[in-house]
Amino acid sequence: MRTDAAARRTWAVHLLTVTIVLWLILGVAGLPLWEYAVGMVWGGLALTNLRSFVEHRYTGDERSPSAVVRSNAFFSLLFLNNNLHHTHHALPGAAWYRLPRLHRELGSDALAEAGAGWYRGYAAIARQYLLRPFEGPVHPSELRDTTTTA
Repeated sequence: MRTDAAARRTWAVHLLTVTIVLWLILGVAGLPLWEYAVGMVWGGLALTNLRSFVEHRYTGDERSPSAVVRSNAFFSLLFLNNNLHHTHHALPGAAWYRLPRLHRELGSDALAEAGAGWYRGYAAIARQYLLRPFEGPVHPSELRDTTTTA
């Protein structure tokens, strides 16, 4: 359990590093705060959310809960091959640059497709879900079969 002192230390380190980053961005590089907020913070968060949007999904059985997004070389490198999420979870200690070969060896495309899903790329995800809900805000335990008794 974390103590108040540990939480204060964590926040102090966080505030110090934020101060240093803002000094570098605003003072040294001369980037306006609004450009940093829109481009780096909002844009970076948007890319992170796009990457992680479909990666984990409750399947209710032994099927893979990790999806695969077959992306182009740019996004694969940007996300350090984390788009091959089934392989990333199957072999969490594997180096990012080994994931494509390990992905093929494990047959992760087929395993993910039978479970959480297989997607052709991030544009396909945007086309499919930009204007439609992906899933409702339901806790996975609520999806269990309610016809069985204890």
